[in-house]
Amino acid sequence: MGNFIFITGAISLIAGTGLMLFAFKILKPYITTEKGKISYHLWLAKQGKRSKLLAFALIFFGIIGVIRNNPDTKPTMKAFTINREWTNEDKEKLTNQCVQMYISQEQIAENDKDLAENYCSCTTEKMTENFSINDLLAHDTLSKTEKVELYEPIVQNCIYDLEYQLNRRYNIEPK
Repeated sequence: MGNFIFITGAISLIAGTGLMLFAFKILKPYITTEKGKISYHLWLAKQGKRSKLLAFALIFFGIIGVIRNNPDTKPTMKAFTINREWTNEDKEKLTNQCVQMYISQEQIAENDKDLAENYCSCTTEKMTENFSINDLLAHDTLSKTEKVELYEPIVQNCIYDLEYQLNRRYNIEPK
């Protein structure tokens, strides 16, 4: 999508520049007939202000499209992750994202946030032991079912611990 916006931005920039050159009479069309010259001047008199505003708008949006979506200046995840080990900051971010996702999906009470933090710390530790950063990025292309099949055996003990803590906290008898 970014490349498409970049290309349309470049086209908008070129079209706006051309229109501006015609609207300000810097670039004049090659007209050989007297009737053509009169038509051009009438068009400028009638549409000059609109064409100047349109030219400025095209140039403005073209510049924004080109700058914000330039594929040459966009960093890729590969540049950050090739042959890189998990850092404590990476693990902390994963844990925090997991807690936020768990809280929003499970709609847990505020006093159960510690259970979510324990569960997510456990899963982060298991996942970072078993997968590299590149592995997890590659897993983004998998379906949700495939991810569950891949991750569940690895984090199964974390799930058991969470169930045990929930049962203890709410006095639920294990099945």
